[in-house]
Amino acid sequence: MILVSLVNWFVYAALPEKARQPLMLPVSSTILRWNEIACALGHTGTQVAVQQPASGFFLSDVEKVVEDVLTRNMKGRESES
Repeated sequence: MILVSLVNWFVYAALPEKARQPLMLPVSSTILRWNEIACALGHTGTQVAVQQPASGFFLSDVEKVVEDVLTRNMKGRESES
């Protein structure tokens, strides 16, 4: 079993590596945010993830979320009175 394991490991190590392809992630991906933080802190190197084109700006998405929260809060207050 040890010999089979060693032969298997050597064969795997001797095979050529598959070509790497960039990973397309949505803008809201956590790994993309960590990549941006690392770049901002001065870390250089290969890019971990490639961002997909955004459908809109980040701030417009935040504005939509804030409007939804305010709408829910207003509805909640109206139902209480």
